Amino acid sequence: MNKFEKNIEKRANEILRVRRIMFILDFISKSNNSITQELEEFELPKSTYYDWKKKFELWVKKGLVKKKPMARSLPKQLNL
Repeated sequence: MNKFEKNIEKRANEILRVRRIMFILDFISKSNNSITQELEEFELPKSTYYDWKKKFELWVKKGLVKKKPMARSLPKQLNL
């Protein structure tokens, strides 16, 4: 698999992840059952659900997209 195909696969996986999160949030919000019952069906902890919900409400879709981690230190930084 070349670099281009890997990037496409990575992007497709990210889109599927976000769509899954959006589906779960939408499904639970429209459900007649309690949130606890629905989370047990999806096998999700409450903390994850409320984290997703908070991010979705604050940043809409952009909050659910994974962000690249930032380096805490720069060991190869030049000291000028």
